[in-house]
Formats: sequence, structure tokens, C-alpha cells
Amino acid sequence: MNVIVLNGSFNKEGKTYYILNKFLDELKDEKNIIDVLNVYELNFKYCIGCKKCEKTGECIYRDLDYIYKKIEDADLVVISSPVYFASFTSPLKALIDRLQVIYARKFILNRYIKPKKGIYIFTAGRKNEKMVDAIMLQTKYVFISLNAEFTGSIFKLNTDNDDLDYETLDRDIQKILKKI
Repeated sequence: MNVIVLNGSFNKEGKTYYILNKFLDELKDEKNIIDVLNVYELNFKYCIGCKKCEKTGECIYRDLDYIYKKIEDADLVVISSPVYFASFTSPLKALIDRLQVIYARKFILNRYIKPKKGIYIFTAGRKNEKMVDAIMLQTKYVFISLNAEFTGSIFKLNTDNDDLDYETLDRDIQKILKKI
């Protein structure tokens, strides 16, 4: 299985990173190819809304062509991010904006996009269920654009005040793994 991870977490010692790596450890075997893209390490231009992708299926900028290919070839897309103001981190949001290319290919140009599954891993500093609703809605639309069936999420709220519940985390990971 080809797995592409779009990781929006900068803090390699943080809880989002920990959950992501715990999940990926469970996926590691000789049958899975896992490619983690740490979005903070990428250098790319932002979407300017020129609509070239809607006419040609290509972006005016060519700096993310290799990522579009990886996403289109994937069997599983994992998006991982802490929640900032009920949304993704800024670099991840900028990358998602550039995924308009894949949306245009599928929905405007009617090109075939390989079906895949999508999982979202996130943490939020506060315990606010409305954060879950807001970020899940955004995530579902990203997965629709990528032709990825939303398979589930692993998340933890109130990370500014609470430690991770490792037993619950393990159960949540196992539940998701059964769906893929």
C-alpha cells in the first residue's frame, strides 16, 4: 500500500507528531511504502487563484508536481496537524490550497483520479468540541477533492492541559487500522 503523509506539525517532540509516529509504526511492514512530507520543510509558492489548473490540469507553478503525483498514486492519504484557530497549520493550509490542481482534474476536467482512503490525525490545545466539527468539515472536503474516502480520525483535545491517554490512543489506532 502506498501511503502519503501530509504532516503539518513542526514540533517533533509534540503530541501530534507522537500520535502520527505511533500510527505509522503500526503501518510499517514490507508491503507498505510510507512517504512522510513534513510541510514545514517544503519550499513552495502559494496559490494565487489564477485558475490555470481549471483549464489545463496543471499549476502555473511546477514546484509541487511531484507531490501531486505522490497523492494521486497513493492508496492512503494521512493528514496530520495540530489545530490552530479551528483550522490546519498555515503551511499545511497553503499546501491544501495548492491541491486545487487535483480538484480541477477530477471535478472540472473530469479526469480519472485513483480512489484512495483518507485518515486525519490531529490535536487541539483546548477542549472544545466545536473545534472537532470545524476541522472535520474542512478535512472531509480535502479528501473529497483527492478522491479519498474519509476513513476516520485519531485526535486528542485539551493537549495544553492533559497528557495523552496511551491506552485509548492504542485502541483508536487499532480501530482505524481495521478500516484500511
